[in-house]
Parts: sequence; structure tokens; C-alpha cells
Amino acid sequence: MNTTKPFTPKTKIVNKDWLDRRIYELNNWLFENPIHAERSQKEHARNYYVDKLIKLETNGFKMIEV
Repeated sequence: MNTTKPFTPKTKIVNKDWLDRRIYELNNWLFENPIHAERSQKEHARNYYVDKLIKLETNGFKMIEV
């Protein structure tokens, strides 16, 4: 019998300031690490948050789920 729980991603509700800070942190990391094994993951994360920020601003939301 399999007793492991299925994977459920954790989500949170964030605002523009949170997204701005996260994008800033990721951009700094990418700038400081031009060649790194985790670079594609960090770029993907940064692009994900940029997309969320665009959706937040385009739709006039105050908060968005990530």
C-alpha cells in the first residue's frame, strides 16, 4: 500500500511589491552567475514572476496567486 501523499504545490497570494522584490533578486542572481547549473531554473522562475506581474497590472489586481 502506498502511503505517500500526492504532490501538492504550495501557493501564496502576493502583491506587486513582493513580485518586484523577487524579480529584482532573481535578476541580480542571474547577473552575478552568467554560467551556473541552476541558471535555466532561475530564468524560468524570473520569467514566471514577470508574467504574474504583467497579469496583476494588466487586470488591475492588488494581489495575485503564485
